[in-house]
Amino acid sequence: MTASAFSLSDPSDELLSLAEVGRILGATRMTVHRMAVAGQFEGAYQGPPRKNWQIPRTSAERVAVEWSRRISTGAAAAMLGVGTDKFRELLRTGLLTRHRYSPDPISIDEVQHLIDTDALTDPVHRGRIPTRQAAQALGLNPNTLSHLAGADRIPATRDRHGRW
Repeated sequence: MTASAFSLSDPSDELLSLAEVGRILGATRMTVHRMAVAGQFEGAYQGPPRKNWQIPRTSAERVAVEWSRRISTGAAAAMLGVGTDKFRELLRTGLLTRHRYSPDPISIDEVQHLIDTDALTDPVHRGRIPTRQAAQALGLNPNTLSHLAGADRIPATRDRHGRW
């Protein structure tokens, strides 16, 4: 970001270095750098060329609170009562989102939403398999199967990433 993006944040907010934010998050300096480049810190900016990032304390604390609401993939699978394969399917189909850079990549709120809405027993999601597995079962090339799905020749839905 540019220095002008910083002017949108509170001028009285303390600016922290990557190492200081890393201590707050329990993350490495490189992880914090990647997060800053990805725009995960509101009001963060990088000084003149090749200078260190400056991140507002409030933004770092907001990310720390978000991280506290995340759990490991194993804990999420246990909450849902599903095995590893089913859990990976939930990630592939877009029912769960794996968050980048966090030590625990699954939002507990997303898991709780799946439990509350009975999405796992919803007929739309029950029995869905990825294109590659379906192609193997049918003895087809995955590209051929995708073309058939696109032409409505077989029942299929797209996930949030546009994959069949």
